[in-house]
Amino acid sequence: MTQDHHPSEHGGLHMRPLTVQDIPRMQELFRTTVLTVNSRDYTEEEVKDWASCGDSVEHWKELLSANSYIGATDIQGNIIGFSSMNSDGHLHSMFVHKDWQGKGVAGMLLAEVEKMARQYGIHKIVSEVSITARPFFEKRGYRVVAAQKAKANKLFMTNYRMEKEMRICQSCGLPMPSEDLLGTHGDGHPCTEYCRNCFQKGLFTSYSIDEQRKAISASERKETLDLRTLKRWMPVMQQAAWILDRCGYVFLSTIDGNGFPRPVAIDVLRHDGIAELWMTTALSSEKVKHLRTCPKAGICFVYEADSVTLTGTAEIVTDKKTLHTFWRYFMIHYFPQGPDDPDYCILRFHTREATLWIDRKSACFELSGNSG
Repeated sequence: MTQDHHPSEHGGLHMRPLTVQDIPRMQELFRTTVLTVNSRDYTEEEVKDWASCGDSVEHWKELLSANSYIGATDIQGNIIGFSSMNSDGHLHSMFVHKDWQGKGVAGMLLAEVEKMARQYGIHKIVSEVSITARPFFEKRGYRVVAAQKAKANKLFMTNYRMEKEMRICQSCGLPMPSEDLLGTHGDGHPCTEYCRNCFQKGLFTSYSIDEQRKAISASERKETLDLRTLKRWMPVMQQAAWILDRCGYVFLSTIDGNGFPRPVAIDVLRHDGIAELWMTTALSSEKVKHLRTCPKAGICFVYEADSVTLTGTAEIVTDKKTLHTFWRYFMIHYFPQGPDDPDYCILRFHTREATLWIDRKSACFELSGNSG
């Protein structure tokens, strides 16, 4: 997937999109960087294995097809660094030549790919970051979600799944890097979803997407994006999934032996909109005990002034293929024997009904086809 991106200048360096014609130079830069710069934090065996991932030209073609790559070049036109972004918000690459380390090249590249993310309407950037690169990303607002063992070519190596929220107004797309740009809820406290131009004291200043487009045009802003990718203008079920993406956890309620709901906080590993949610827990847990007797369950989650309540059923999944698919490195703290730990299981929640309160509007839906 590609994104239109025009060449630009940064302090004498040139930024331009990269194409398949650049593959040989990208291969050399990747290999040199890994073998020299990353050798500070990985063994010789590890960096050699990692560097070999760049040997296949076909692999680079696949990467260029799936991601928009931006390169930094010096005055002579040599590629001295590159990075990438795709429409899902995945930052796949960030490599800078060993002779240009510490000279601001990575910061310039990051600014460019974050600009791409805003153009895509991305709310969160995700990346798998090496031990070497972690401090760079942390200084620029990225947070570690999990340490993990990721496969390079043949070896599994430590890296970090890191994320950064791209705070833009979900009505007009205006970046909101500082608190003074935030809108306000009805009680006066800041709203991180909408800017001060669009949302004041709990009310929107424009009432339709056409009015919003006119307001953007009148402001003479240069950067625009498809407003339909923003939360306010999404279909309501998509809004609910957007809210779920921003919740660190949800509350899962099961029915105990006395017929009372028992809510517990639990992380969501994956979700299909709000139709299905996957979580992990121990087979010896109380919630599994409850679900064996009664599979009925409920989930609720809250973000800003919005809330979503789901009712349905939860099944206990123990087949090895699913367990291995959902296994994450951090789970070793809970299941010491890894994905084959006899106490490890997956919960798969099927939504039957959704009750939503979003942007001061309520709605209730039955999700047909989810029989549990």
